[in-house]
Amino acid sequence: MSRDFSWLIPNEIGGMGRPHNLRKALEFLKDEGIGAIVSLTMAPLQESLVKEFGFEYKHIPIRDFTAPTMEQIDEFVRFTSRMKKKKKPIVVHCLAGYGRTG
Repeated sequence: MSRDFSWLIPNEIGGMGRPHNLRKALEFLKDEGIGAIVSLTMAPLQESLVKEFGFEYKHIPIRDFTAPTMEQIDEFVRFTSRMKKKKKPIVVHCLAGYGRTG
């Protein structure tokens, strides 16, 4: 199991901490049926590897212990709405999987 992964809404949206071993985490997420990843950390994931695994990817950098801006909220809603229409389950991650992930 990847770092603290859990489904928030089964087969629709999950949350987790930033993966320590990205390749293993992507394999795990693929096996879980995840189709899209939203990163909320300041540093993005290695996008080329994420895309190599076939995931859609969105990086929305939010500083830890701060609230997102309205623009960031809109960006998140637009991306997740598109993924829902495509029937692609999403995982959202921050550093530990608690604060920004929710």
